[in-house]
Amino acid sequence: MPKPQRPAARPDLIDVLVTVACFLGAGYLVIVVAGALGLASAGGRASAVLVPLVLASQAAVFLAVFMVVLWHGRGLSLRLLGLGPMPPGWLKRGILWGVGAVLPAIAVNAVTFVLFGVDQTNPQVEMLAPAGPSLWGFLLVLPLVSILVPFVEEVAFRGVLYGWLRHHLKPGLAMAVSAAVFSVAHGIPQLIPALLLVGLLLARLRELEDSLWPCVAMHGAFNAVMTMIMFAALSVGADSMGTDPTQAL
Repeated sequence: MPKPQRPAARPDLIDVLVTVACFLGAGYLVIVVAGALGLASAGGRASAVLVPLVLASQAAVFLAVFMVVLWHGRGLSLRLLGLGPMPPGWLKRGILWGVGAVLPAIAVNAVTFVLFGVDQTNPQVEMLAPAGPSLWGFLLVLPLVSILVPFVEEVAFRGVLYGWLRHHLKPGLAMAVSAAVFSVAHGIPQLIPALLLVGLLLARLRELEDSLWPCVAMHGAFNAVMTMIMFAALSVGADSMGTDPTQAL
C-alpha cells in the first residue's frame, strides 16, 4: 500500500530558527576553516583555490541541512518558498534590479563611511582576496558569489524567513524585518546600512514576483558587479583591507 504523502508545509518558527542557525553556523565554519588553513598567509594560487573551496563548503553544509532536515524531514514546500516554476522573464528582471542596486548601495556605503566615521575595514575583501588580486582568484570566486551564494542566501532569507514573516505580518513589515535580519546576519557592522537597502529591494522583488528566482538573479547580478569592482580596485592599487566603500556582497 503506497505511503500517503504529507501536505506541503509552509515555513514555521522552527524552520526559521534552523535556517538562521545553519546559516550562521556555516559562516562560523568558514572562519574556523580559513584560520586553520592559513588563507591570509597562503600565497598566489594556493589561496586563490582555497578561498572558493571554503565558500563552496559553506554553501554545501547549508544546502545539505536544508534538504535533509527542512525539505525531506519536515516536508517544507519548495513551491511555497518561491522555488516553483520559473516565471517568464525572471532572469532579465532580476539582473536589471541587481545592476540597478549597485550605485545606491555604493552611495549608502560612502555616506556610512564618511559621515559616521565607521571602521572602513571590510573583511569580505580579505576573505575573497587574502593574497591580493589574481586572475585565478577572480575566475574561481565570481561563479560562487554570483550563483551559489545568492541561491543559498535567497533560500534562507527570502524563502524560509520571508515566507514565515509574510504569513504573519503585513508586507511592509515583513520586508523590513527580513532585510534587517539579512543585514545583521552577515556579521559586518559597517556594511549593515547598504545590506539593509539591498535586503529591502530583494524582499520587494520577492513580493512583486511571488517567486524566488528573480531574487536569485538580482542577488547574483549585484554580487557579480560588486566583485568585479572590488577586484578591479585592488588591481589598480586600492587598499587590500577594503577602504573603498563599493564593496558589499
